[in-house]
Amino acid sequence: MDTHIPEGAPEMDPLQRAGAVALIEDGFDSVEAIEGPDGIEVDLLDSIVAVYPGGALLKVFVDGPALEFAEKAVRSVVGELLELSELLADWHIERCEVELHPELAQESLDAADGPDAPPDDPADRKARHAGPPTAEDDDYDAEAQAETVRGQMLALADELRSFPPVMFGVLDDEDDEDEDIVSEFAVSPEDAKLAAGALVYATDILVDELFQDVQTLTQEETNAAECD
Repeated sequence: MDTHIPEGAPEMDPLQRAGAVALIEDGFDSVEAIEGPDGIEVDLLDSIVAVYPGGALLKVFVDGPALEFAEKAVRSVVGELLELSELLADWHIERCEVELHPELAQESLDAADGPDAPPDDPADRKARHAGPPTAEDDDYDAEAQAETVRGQMLALADELRSFPPVMFGVLDDEDDEDEDIVSEFAVSPEDAKLAAGALVYATDILVDELFQDVQTLTQEETNAAECD
């Protein structure tokens, strides 16, 4: 989840960032469970707060009956925490995403049963993947999937504000006057947007993985060198 300071407000200095971390962490420490939609309770297990000059990134671990319930519950409690803190009242939630915990998701997959469950033996699983395509595989439209991903990358490109298109190879006005540069190095604006969107997508995954690593190290009370 991304929480941001309103546009136009001054960026926080290190002391203000430390204060924001304390306020948010204290707010989460006072919450044990969240009441989600339809009165369904979602347990709050843990949270990690990372603050930067323009806002904060929150990683919240919850136990809920469904992803939709978990997302709505977390968005609700974070919104309430911001409203209750006078110093954070002007902050707003920019993005809230939810995903299955990788270890719990793997446990669920391992426990799955039925005709579509993968074989336990690795050799059998490899043989299944190497076998002829099934009817379901025949329905897969690679071209349509590629177009869907392309649309997602173009949409994500708007979230990248740190680097202008010229950083991805789009020529500026001065370069346009040099025909040799145009013919050899020119990158179209759309290709640059695809690259920008891919960078945003990859950065989001990287940050999420870092949060999970921090959570693992905290639970194991160890460091990266000693953690398996």
